[in-house]
Amino acid sequence: MLLVEEWVSGEVYGAVMDRLDDLSRLGKFDVALIFGHTMPHFDPFQAAELFRNVAGVLEGDGVFLLEETDRFGAFFYRRAYREIVPEVRGEDYTVISLDEGYDPLRGVIRRGYYRLPGWEKIGEMETRYWDLAGLAGLGKALFEEARIIRNGEHGIVNVGDIIYLRGPHRT
Repeated sequence: MLLVEEWVSGEVYGAVMDRLDDLSRLGKFDVALIFGHTMPHFDPFQAAELFRNVAGVLEGDGVFLLEETDRFGAFFYRRAYREIVPEVRGEDYTVISLDEGYDPLRGVIRRGYYRLPGWEKIGEMETRYWDLAGLAGLGKALFEEARIIRNGEHGIVNVGDIIYLRGPHRT
């Protein structure tokens, strides 16, 4: 919030909500921000619902800015995807994640998390390895303008690539 307050003049309002919440009860907004590389937690159907909900609360020329990175390119094109990944190392343990399958109906990869030694399963997570073009293309269905601003172009330190969506379509 503090960085946003430095960037804009006028009232700045922040809300932490679930993508399924009725965002319209908050009113209309000029700008919506989602920062923190959060999109792997959304499958394509959930992402479409999220984008639709955000488009519904933006003013006619409103802007939706989404910070992301191209996971598909990094993991698959540059071959950085690994079936076994050491996630955390403690003094007497290591947590690893394993590839445990792919759901083609939701487009997500399932990872299992295990504590070593002992192979104790401590959790599971489903993730979608989004690419920037896929997110911008999804946004183009709901917004007049969709662009990708690479992190080297916007000049903001410690901020990834930005999906810029402007002018929600009204149906």
